[in-house]
Amino acid sequence: MFEVTPFEKNIEVWRQLWRVVERSDVVAQVVDARNPELYRCRDLMRYVAEVDPKKQSILLINKADFLTLEQREAWAKY
Repeated sequence: MFEVTPFEKNIEVWRQLWRVVERSDVVAQVVDARNPELYRCRDLMRYVAEVDPKKQSILLINKADFLTLEQREAWAKY
């Protein structure tokens, strides 16, 4: 079951996010290397592309030192 947190219900949070995306050239998501796809927000990446196709979305993988060399190389190729 999907549950919305009080933080997500706060319209001011969304307004700030929209403002930041509109003013930014690059939007970076920092995700945990142990399971990047779990923490990655594809909706945010789609929204950034909708606002302006010239904007860049990048994925920064944190805690990469917990991965093997092979795993890091695979994520770099991805």
